[in-house]
Amino acid sequence: PPIPAIRLLIRHAPATSGAAPPPKAGRRAKAPFTPSSDPEQRSKAMQSLPHEFGLTALSVLTRDSAPHPARIRRETLVLDGTWSLSVDGAPTQPVQVPFAPQARVNAIPVPEGEARLRYATAFELPSGWEGALLHFEGVDREAEVSLNGVALGRHAGAWDPFSFWVPPAVLRRGLSGGGTTLHALVVEARDDSRDRSILAGKQERTAGEGVIFYGNMAGIWKSVWIERAGPRRIASHRLDADSSGRLTLDACVAGRPEGHRLRLTLAHPDGDGALSAEAPVRDGRARIEAVMPGVRPWSPGSPDLYLGRLSLLDGRGEEVDGFDTYAGFRDFRLDGGWYRLNGRPFHPRGLLN
Repeated sequence: PPIPAIRLLIRHAPATSGAAPPPKAGRRAKAPFTPSSDPEQRSKAMQSLPHEFGLTALSVLTRDSAPHPARIRRETLVLDGTWSLSVDGAPTQPVQVPFAPQARVNAIPVPEGEARLRYATAFELPSGWEGALLHFEGVDREAEVSLNGVALGRHAGAWDPFSFWVPPAVLRRGLSGGGTTLHALVVEARDDSRDRSILAGKQERTAGEGVIFYGNMAGIWKSVWIERAGPRRIASHRLDADSSGRLTLDACVAGRPEGHRLRLTLAHPDGDGALSAEAPVRDGRARIEAVMPGVRPWSPGSPDLYLGRLSLLDGRGEEVDGFDTYAGFRDFRLDGGWYRLNGRPFHPRGLLN
């Protein structure tokens, strides 16, 4: 079947803004697209894509549908869907991301032992982006990522997420026209299903290893997305909130954030409790400490979450980066032989032992 090659931007509505803006119309190509490694061939291939586009209304990205609900930038494109895949140099075929090739939805055989998987897709972004963050939630096991023929970086490890910043010069290498730019993304993945030095969980390492083991997987097996982010941006953050209402947020800031501040705002959807706190950025780091008045702790029976936004402000107080986030205030610890949630004994009910 043909591979839908182009995806258009999904604009995210702020969690605390009330009515959401109307969905943005998208365009999707009607033919396969496999980027070439040669710049001239790649440009010709991109220009040869059919111009018969169908307009499709795309849904607004929400906390329930976002790949990282604690960090939702307002201009985000989720790249999950149909990509092209070549296994060990074989002809390309369609593959559904974020499922491993061996998953039933794909049913693509991958040879046991060492294997190379070459993924490719294309997508369209507004031409005015000053930079972007390209995120991968999981690729098994080694990955080399390139965009528009430029190598962005490498990563090893199947279980941990990773990301690369895409500078404006790389975005400008795409095919531009009509206020948007078409980009070619290639992921070269390598895995060895027989290498026992690689952390593999309960995947088989020899054929018929036992009934408690699962089949092997390789390649992209979790979500991929790209979001608008300039050179001055919040690179990472950690938020800890306990049932007393105390909150600590630590963040790393990329770029040249001299004179910048970090602001966190949180509010309960019912309007019962809100806070706004700021801290200066020093040496690329910032820490915010605050207390939520009249806090409503999180528990399974009362899963209260506070929605808000984390913003990077310049010296004039204008936001240069930010994303929507949330927090649940709770404690969970082992004390006196009991698991305790918010100070009370808690009986977990789980699978296996």
